[in-house]
Amino acid sequence: MREGERVQQYVSRIIILVNKINGLGYDLEEKEVGSKVTRSLTPKYDHMITSMKEARDVDQLSLDELSGILQAYEAIFDRFVDQQTYKVLYVKGEASISSGGPQECENWPTDFNRERCRGFKGRGRGYDGG
Repeated sequence: MREGERVQQYVSRIIILVNKINGLGYDLEEKEVGSKVTRSLTPKYDHMITSMKEARDVDQLSLDELSGILQAYEAIFDRFVDQQTYKVLYVKGEASISSGGPQECENWPTDFNRERCRGFKGRGRGYDGG
């Protein structure tokens, strides 16, 4: 499996290869293909395959069963990674919003609470542009 490749794409490639091999006269059993697939996955799936081996005989799974399990894991993993990315981006967005400074105060209306637009001279004093 290539890095960044989706499970469905990988399984489709495997099915095409298996059909070509079967067309040459060599009969590959589906369980044998499933066993080879588990060995060729990227490290992202290592802990999932290890726990599956403890729970059941992974080498006896058909390619369809294995594909379904891997796609379900991929969906859960991707959702988790997307949430982490969103949180990181959100925090970065918060930092840029709260940067505040005298240059931002010049554009605020005069009735704006001046405590929020402090200059560099002291507490509670507005920035008068001078």
